[in-house]
Amino acid sequence: MTLTVLSLDSTMLSQRICRGSSYTYNGLPHTQAGTYRHVFKNRNNCDSIVKLELSVKDTSAYRYSMAICSGSSYYFKGLNRSIAGVYRDTLSNSESCDSFVTLYLSADTKLYDTLRVTLCQGQPFRGYSIAGVYTEAYTSVFNCDSLWTPILHYLPPMYFQTKVYDKCGASKYRNIVYRTSDSLVEIIKNALDCDSISTTTKINIT
Repeated sequence: MTLTVLSLDSTMLSQRICRGSSYTYNGLPHTQAGTYRHVFKNRNNCDSIVKLELSVKDTSAYRYSMAICSGSSYYFKGLNRSIAGVYRDTLSNSESCDSFVTLYLSADTKLYDTLRVTLCQGQPFRGYSIAGVYTEAYTSVFNCDSLWTPILHYLPPMYFQTKVYDKCGASKYRNIVYRTSDSLVEIIKNALDCDSISTTTKINIT
């Protein structure tokens, strides 16, 4: 009797895929990392074991925000973007897998602000001393040209009045006894603490 021992075959395969994709092995798609084993028959009709070592590479995602001024644009995915919105692009990362980039773009960030100011007569405000509407340009936090408009209103000037009291002999006024002629000035302030009414009282003692 002549006995012949036929050899078995054993093959190891290694494959890497990106997350979200698949690799077909033994007629089936595989998406999870792991070791897969299948037995075939070789040319000698003996077992041929084929092992697959499957590893999964990660994709990546990057999100960022950008603010542009009115009338300007931002270059993204081959185009100049000037309208606010969400833009997406797909690139390749260091693993040669998809890298998903998301841009959140805000546009027309010019700021407008109005301030109404009521002042005492003659009181300056940022170098202005006359009632009116003024416009100042400045740079906002987004480095855009923005406008600030102070509207100035001045209260009426102080009103002056004079009162005369003619008295015979010593007289009492405001809890003070006057024996000779005198005068006093009283100033009334308004709600903004501005001098509003000036009253000169003349007391004539005869």
